[in-house]
Amino acid sequence: MHARSVATYRSRRMYSSTAIAEADIDPADEQRARKAWHKIYIGILTRVEPHPDADDEVVVQVDAGDRCLTVVTGGLYVEVGRKVAVALPGARVVDVAADVPRTTKLKKRRIRGVLSEGMLCSAKELGLSDDHATIHVLPADAPVGALLAEWLRV
Repeated sequence: MHARSVATYRSRRMYSSTAIAEADIDPADEQRARKAWHKIYIGILTRVEPHPDADDEVVVQVDAGDRCLTVVTGGLYVEVGRKVAVALPGARVVDVAADVPRTTKLKKRRIRGVLSEGMLCSAKELGLSDDHATIHVLPADAPVGALLAEWLRV
């Protein structure tokens, strides 16, 4: 294994270990983690435009491997080329608006007239931390189209 492969492997292992620890997921309980993230993929932002009817939101195009999605988001750090965790309809994410911790099942929905086909996830929505202020940006070596749980090896 050459130096770059070793560095990439170590980077992913460190990211994976950190994600598991911060998400309070028992590494032995892989099935629970896989089920929680079963419809959350790694995507890359290919287009970012202002929302036509909202100053505080943008409409993005996300390449998630075998599908391209339109997503409406108000998250920060949204720029073309960033790799992100994108939740598809049916995914379970942490409900950041709830008073008590709980998850909610994501659905397609119109946000101020634009159909949003998924969600760009913050660390809080993924259950990784309490940070909901920004979109959770993934490392550059994250493979577009891969399931987040598989890439993190949980």
